[in-house]
Amino acid sequence: MSLVMPLLVRRLRNDLQELEDDFGLSAEPIPDNIMLPLCIPLHVSNVPAYSGPDVAVNDHSFSLIIGEDYPYERPKVKWSSPIFHPNIMAPSEGGVVCVMDMDHWSADSTLSTLVRSLIDLLKHPNPHDPLRSSTCEEAAEWFLNKM
Repeated sequence: MSLVMPLLVRRLRNDLQELEDDFGLSAEPIPDNIMLPLCIPLHVSNVPAYSGPDVAVNDHSFSLIIGEDYPYERPKVKWSSPIFHPNIMAPSEGGVVCVMDMDHWSADSTLSTLVRSLIDLLKHPNPHDPLRSSTCEEAAEWFLNKM
């Protein structure tokens, strides 16, 4: 199931306005004739995390990939800035983000809902269930020893 294009464009514009209102995030304007999938690059600041063991970072870049079934299907997330996290793969390993905490997606969810979950994941990594990559497994071990 998918929204007709004018409704999808309006929904995305509203979601992007909410992102700006909630987080100060801005993205390129959505044209009337979008092509899907649509990649929306975003950057969040002032969120503590790590880019390596004991290397703190506060700025993060990622993209939300909007598919044809948005808003009925959650956007995909691709990480693009350096990260050392058990639940977020480094860009060199694919930039995959564990979305288990975001499984409660519904058509009423918004991009702000997703970004809020990403920020929460950055602040509260789950080292007990890392993604299967060497960096994520190394980060899980480091976080377990640090806690």
